[in-house]
Amino acid sequence: MEAFGVKLTSGKIMWIQADEAECRDGAVVFYRGQGDSRTLVAGFSLAHINHFGVPSAFAAAESGAAPGQV
Repeated sequence: MEAFGVKLTSGKIMWIQADEAECRDGAVVFYRGQGDSRTLVAGFSLAHINHFGVPSAFAAAESGAAPGQV
């Protein structure tokens, strides 16, 4: 499991703990687990996302510490 950051067009950054992320049907969705046993944990419309990625994809000044980082 790893942290993914999602920066919304409003400027707010949401941190999601997930095993997988994918784009589908106009949204970015995040899953825990893999294969047939995965569970959807979060989803964001592409219309409301500025960018998303792993913590290193975010500038430290704008995001603060990601979950699990000190």
